[in-house]
Amino acid sequence: MSGCKIPEGKNEENCYRIWITGECDFLIVSPDMIAVLIAKMRRSDTREMTVPSEEVLPPEYAEYLTRVMEANEDGKNIYDMAVEQFRYLEVEQSSCFEKVNVTGEKKTQFDLEAGEKFYMLVRNAESRFRYVFCDEDGAEVSVLLEYIK
Repeated sequence: MSGCKIPEGKNEENCYRIWITGECDFLIVSPDMIAVLIAKMRRSDTREMTVPSEEVLPPEYAEYLTRVMEANEDGKNIYDMAVEQFRYLEVEQSSCFEKVNVTGEKKTQFDLEAGEKFYMLVRNAESRFRYVFCDEDGAEVSVLLEYIK
């Protein structure tokens, strides 16, 4: 796994790539969003969790993305786009999430069920993750995720 900077004392075997499979016209899911989900899942006793949408997609970022989508005359809802991209997240050739929905009258929460492999990797305190995506030129970008305690 080249390009994965491992914290001192950790071996490369514990660093896992997370990426979005499939095509995305507009990348919504940021490294910070994934890091928040990983941090919450590390504290969860089950693979299922409900997370307030503002904890994953901060209101300022959501407003910014909405303005960008409106400027591009794309009528897609950013919360629905985030759900779609969460569904395409993979780690070690397995889906990160088996179920992902945004619920509430005003799309106020994400309901997620982690895939078994992802959940086991996340629950291992030794595991580290890096988010891999392509920039606008098609070059691979890799970000080591830091977790909120």
